[in-house]
Amino acid sequence: MHEVLTSFWRAALEPLDLIIHNAVVYPLGPSLEKHVGLIGVQKGVIVYLGRQDEVSGLRKPGTKVLDAGGATVLPGFHDAHLHLLGLASRLISLDCTATAVTSLKELSYTVSGLVKRTPPGVWIRGWGYDDSALTEGRHPNRNDLDSVTPVNPVKLTHRSGHAMVLNSAGLRAVGIRGETPDPIDGRIERDQDGQPTGLLFEMDEYVDSRIPRLSSSELTRGIEFADSWLLSHGLTTVQDASALNNASRWDLLSSFIQNDKIASRVVFMPGIQNLNDFVDRGLMYGGGSPKLWLGHAKIVMSTITGEIMPDPGAELLSSLSAAQRRGFPVAIHAVEAHTVHAVAKALKDHANPARGKVVHRIEHASELPPESFREIREAGAMVVTNPGFIYYSGERYQRAIPADDHQWLYRIGSLHNAGLDLAFGSDSPVEMPNPLVELYSAVTRRTQAGNMLGSPNEGVGVEEAIRIAIQGGARAAGASRFMGRIRPGMLADMVVLNQDPFDTNIGQWNENKVLATVINGQVVWEG
Repeated sequence: MHEVLTSFWRAALEPLDLIIHNAVVYPLGPSLEKHVGLIGVQKGVIVYLGRQDEVSGLRKPGTKVLDAGGATVLPGFHDAHLHLLGLASRLISLDCTATAVTSLKELSYTVSGLVKRTPPGVWIRGWGYDDSALTEGRHPNRNDLDSVTPVNPVKLTHRSGHAMVLNSAGLRAVGIRGETPDPIDGRIERDQDGQPTGLLFEMDEYVDSRIPRLSSSELTRGIEFADSWLLSHGLTTVQDASALNNASRWDLLSSFIQNDKIASRVVFMPGIQNLNDFVDRGLMYGGGSPKLWLGHAKIVMSTITGEIMPDPGAELLSSLSAAQRRGFPVAIHAVEAHTVHAVAKALKDHANPARGKVVHRIEHASELPPESFREIREAGAMVVTNPGFIYYSGERYQRAIPADDHQWLYRIGSLHNAGLDLAFGSDSPVEMPNPLVELYSAVTRRTQAGNMLGSPNEGVGVEEAIRIAIQGGARAAGASRFMGRIRPGMLADMVVLNQDPFDTNIGQWNENKVLATVINGQVVWEG
């Protein structure tokens, strides 16, 4: 992947494929300067920055010309942590989010409406219920669902993606009974008689291997919806951080890309347990194509069983060594303070990969009290965090987490000021990818209701936030040599915004819109 077209000096001898003119361009070079004029693109690469009055001389037959109308052009946005197939599934599943259902009664009613349109025995899938947002303040269970779904198995996925609820028909279909033991890294909730309630934690792999997969047409429809969402929000590159990523998923995404169902570039993070699948194919870190390449190896640290798993001592160090022997840096999911602390300590004790400037990553690092912050700073790892959670989940944090602990949540300002490298991810489908919302909360620390979460000192400036969202993502992908700036020699991935974010009051950012998205020199979306 990491080979980009050279010989840019030949640009003057060949017609340009695309000209974006009448534009306010922020190249995002070492200093924040803006260029008013045009951008010339050839063979997917930026080859020229010129004056507005040069348009007529550069335009040739076959050249596409995009008049930005005085709008702002930035390098394309980059989501450094999402789950692409999960997003596709969410977009074709029954909407169970807090905006759709506010109580268990409403949830049952919503499910029953789909039952009436679904043949008996066919699985019903819902996504996004939030136990903390339901009037009853609890997860649904099989009893809540059985009365409206007697013959259809049901799977409702929690908004976090780390829990789900099955009805009785669903439990029978996947073989979960009273005597079924908990998986090593999952948990089956049971009632006082030891019978499953239907609530399962960290059991996606277990359940998904026992139920029918989405049909090809369903999955394709979901991917098309996901692609449209990403492009309409200016996302030119995304990193798929699914821990279950294996060679089959790689082949599936490759097929979608080859058939023009996914326009954004995809960095594919293989699950740590599946590295040999790729090594056996001769694929190493960075291997693939300019549209799909291998990124960090993904490791999930979970506390669902009451203990950190895998063991943050010998077991985690063994995984780090195995990844490094195969040439892969790692990206480790760590949310809670004690988990972040343990992961940072392990990374500090383990040599970083000797592969250029690519370092290990900690995903989320949601809670960072002082002792965990010190460890993460000393580890020198990159942190891929989620400012969108401040906006979309801020009220829930304020209800559920003691007020004194709000100051330790998503400490973007402190991490940036300490010199740690940062990138932003949506963790979609947990939240829908929206870079402008993420930037707003990274700067203001404001929730959707306008409340301040924690200290305003944990925000960053507008320029810093934009650089993290764009260039931090490129560094997280090991791709900063050819994306994240607008200059000759860089990939022609750009976003056109109707407002200049550097010259707009932060309170008016909700009026900022994506007008066009350009990937590989092609205008792939216009609003």
